[in-house]
Amino acid sequence: MNEQEFHYWLPQWILSQIKKKSCTQCGIPYNKEYLISCGIKKTEEGAGLFVEHVCAKCDHSERINFSTELDITLRDVCHMMLKEYQSKQQIEMSKHIRNYTSTSKMTASEVNDFLKFLETSTHEEFMKHIGCTIEEKKKVKEVKKKKAKKKAKKKTRKRVNKPKDSSDKKQE
Repeated sequence: MNEQEFHYWLPQWILSQIKKKSCTQCGIPYNKEYLISCGIKKTEEGAGLFVEHVCAKCDHSERINFSTELDITLRDVCHMMLKEYQSKQQIEMSKHIRNYTSTSKMTASEVNDFLKFLETSTHEEFMKHIGCTIEEKKKVKEVKKKKAKKKAKKKTRKRVNKPKDSSDKKQE
C-alpha cells in the first residue's frame, strides 16, 4: 500500500471543522495538508481531542481542541476515529486487490476446453488429468476400506453390548 498523507486517515468531520478555521496570527485559512499532529490530551474537563496545524504563510503552530468546540465525548471521538481508520484500511486493501494482476491467468478458451473435458470425462480421467497417479488412487481406496471396517466393528460392538430390554425377559 502507498503511504498516504497524514490527513487521509482523519475523519471527514475533523477535516470539515478545520476548513472553517484560520490562523490567529495572519488570518490565512487552514489547509488539511498542514496538519502535523492529532492526539488526546488531559484537560480541565477530563480529556480532549486535539489537532495541531502549522500555518502555510507564517509558520505559526496552533492546537484545536475539538472536545470543547463540539458537544462530543472522548469515547465517541475515539470510536469514530477507529471506525474511520478501519473503513480507510478496507478501501486501501480493496485498491490493492483490485490492482493485483496475476501472471498465470487462464484464457476464456482454456476455461471452455476444461469445462467440455469435465462434461465428457470419467472420474478416473479427471483424476489422471489433475495429476493423481494410480498408486495414489490405490492408497485412497485402502484408507477408505480401513475406515469402513472400523465403522462396521463399532456397529457390531454396539449391538453386542446392548442391554436386554424387558420384552426379552418375558420371552425367556
